[in-house]
Parts: sequence; structure tokens; C-alpha cells
Amino acid sequence: MDEPANSAPVPATPAGSKRQVLFVEDEHFIEALYKRALEKGGYAVTSVSDGQRALAISYSGNSAPFTNLVRL
Repeated sequence: MDEPANSAPVPATPAGSKRQVLFVEDEHFIEALYKRALEKGGYAVTSVSDGQRALAISYSGNSAPFTNLVRL
């Protein structure tokens, strides 16, 4: 499938690694649905239920760098 001409390029990912997604959603059903879909798409997903936890994870330095932002 061809990409649209105006789409941004996808950053290169080292061989054998997955792109990291930090997913924030307070509705458990929606979180589970999107997490499963993202993982099937080859992403490593960290999901949390609120923005404060997401910020704590992203600033902690204890996780791999997140390469994607999911905003609904």
C-alpha cells in the first residue's frame, strides 16, 4: 500500500526492537481495545489511566524512549 504524499516518515527502529507507545486512557475497555490493536501492529505498549502517571513514567528515565504519542 502506498503512503499518502503528505504523510510524515516513520522513524527507523533498530532491528529486533519495537517502537514504544505510551498510551493514556481512563476507560479500561477502550484502553484494552487499543492496547491489543497496537500490540498486534508490532508496538510495545505501556498504558496508564491518567496523565500524572504518564508524566511520571516519561520523566523517570527508567523506561525506553517512547517513539509514538497516541491522542484520542
